Amino acid sequence: MSERAGARVRPTARSLGMAAAGLALLAAGILLGRPEIVAIGAVLVLFPLAALGLALLAPRLARSSGPEAARLLGTPARAWEPLHVHVLIDSGPAPAGREAAPGFLPESIDHPGGELRYEVVPRLRGRHVLGPLVRVDEDALGLSRSRVPLGAATEVLVGPGTPSEAPSEHALALLGRARGRGDTTPDTLTRPYRDGDPVRRIHWAVSARQGKLMVRPDAEDHEASSVVLVDRAAGHYPGADAHVQGGQEEIRVPAGFEAALASTAQLLHQDHQGPAPRLAFFPPLPQEQATHPLALALPSGEAAAPPAAAAGGVIVTGIPGAAAATWPAAWPARHVHVLLHGDPGRTPPAAVLAAWAAAGWTHTLCPGVPPGVHSHRPREGGHA
Repeated sequence: MSERAGARVRPTARSLGMAAAGLALLAAGILLGRPEIVAIGAVLVLFPLAALGLALLAPRLARSSGPEAARLLGTPARAWEPLHVHVLIDSGPAPAGREAAPGFLPESIDHPGGELRYEVVPRLRGRHVLGPLVRVDEDALGLSRSRVPLGAATEVLVGPGTPSEAPSEHALALLGRARGRGDTTPDTLTRPYRDGDPVRRIHWAVSARQGKLMVRPDAEDHEASSVVLVDRAAGHYPGADAHVQGGQEEIRVPAGFEAALASTAQLLHQDHQGPAPRLAFFPPLPQEQATHPLALALPSGEAAAPPAAAAGGVIVTGIPGAAAATWPAAWPARHVHVLLHGDPGRTPPAAVLAAWAAAGWTHTLCPGVPPGVHSHRPREGGHA
């Protein structure tokens, strides 16, 4: 493929002005019968036409091959974190502009020799199309301008950025990170007694301190780090809208859902001891979203109970309604921590919290809006 294959050639404002002036002189010269004015007008018209013709012929004269497509250097791509892009340029000048796909902020650009390196910051999670870069060439007099695509477009799947706040210690304890730390006291490694628990598992010292029967977790409880369940029910996430990039369109979703996905990403990216937790959604994700769940997950109009997928783990949700009182029955795990994402002071109904406490579940209220989600709106379209 020629270097200028697909190039778009346009006359500049200067050439259009010159041609307009030439036409005016031609008309004046003809009316006045002044051949010298007609000659000047003809030159002013033909000169930009010749420049435009040379620019159109340049692709046929060019023999060098084009650059490689953009290659991402930084992986995985996450919202609000720099993404490094690398393009090889075999010949010709560096691009006159920067890549600016919707939802991306160009941060820096460097062109050492035949390489172009630049940095973008994706503002939204989702499916982005990055590139192609465009090189802008002008002739010496600025009469024609060519926009030459460099490389090919690259699809980028951007996951949620990780919040700066530390994740819940209760959630980390269930995911295996807090073992051996100061918060793994006997009190935090016990749960309230439930009917059917063996008497031998009662922790009498902790029971005496707390004034109620507390039992030690068995081996199955202590290994409750195998799953992080994310609630997709849109009705459980109140608050303002956030935005997701869905290819060429922008999709509006509840801001609380974005905050929940950010918490999930933070939990999954922790340096866990032992196997990494498994990620699951309820209701389950559609097939087209299951390959990159954190980047493509969208809230659902339906509600569902968490599946009985493991002995325990973390449920990431918004502010669920009364139906969440049935969750412990649907997922009879002994060690479960619920991360609630909503405005301060908003909690599930008292009956829901009572059902969770009776099952030994714990919960933490997290911010309902991830930092930066409303700080900027993505630009309409892009430029190079």
